[in-house]
Amino acid sequence: MKYTKINLMLPTFGRVTNKKLPRFIASCVALVSNPKNIYLTFLVNLGDVETKKYLLNLRLPCQFEVLYWGQEKPHLGRMYNQIYEQTKFKEPGTLVSMVGDDMEWKTSGYDIAILDAINKCDGLGLIYCNDAYVQGKKLCVNIFTTRKYVELTKHPFMCELFKAYFLDTVWMKVAIKTKTAYYLQDVVLKHHHCSANPKHKDLTAVRLGKERIAFKVAYRMCDEYAGKIIKNLKGVL
Repeated sequence: MKYTKINLMLPTFGRVTNKKLPRFIASCVALVSNPKNIYLTFLVNLGDVETKKYLLNLRLPCQFEVLYWGQEKPHLGRMYNQIYEQTKFKEPGTLVSMVGDDMEWKTSGYDIAILDAINKCDGLGLIYCNDAYVQGKKLCVNIFTTRKYVELTKHPFMCELFKAYFLDTVWMKVAIKTKTAYYLQDVVLKHHHCSANPKHKDLTAVRLGKERIAFKVAYRMCDEYAGKIIKNLKGVL
């Protein structure tokens, strides 16, 4: 199996006026080596009229789709899983991903680098890029992998125990323990996290912050959940 496309999957809320979502989209298009190599799948809150209007009027050189989230509060675990299940871009050679509307590509040809990396491990790996903030190699705050790999875990794409945060922690523990983590240091997907500047803490960040579980409890939950996945992957990787 050769992987040739990347589905950039992201829930988004209230980030048109502050230009975060347009910045992410512009960087996707400007720095991709070939627009045919990427898809964009957005998940938009039904009540977010501004974002719906913006996306419905969007014109891009790559294919994209807009899906809708029908609940009032965010739940990133379920939101990414909804995209995973409902996206029309499900060709066997297409990667799934976890990216955010507060990110920005900084490296030209990011698509080629990610596709080369996933093909080198025959699709059985978790690829992640340099966030140019605080995590770097330590944590996969962005994720690129295959449905082949996800299916082997015998679990959903994202852990639904978490409504916000820690989704990357679960995947990092799995990938490190199974030696399937591949970090692309020279490929930068900058994370404009709100902690870098108080001015970046918008309504979206506040909403997500309210759903965060206490760190000690969350890390214990991550260990238990990741442990189950690791057991499933033993002997098949």
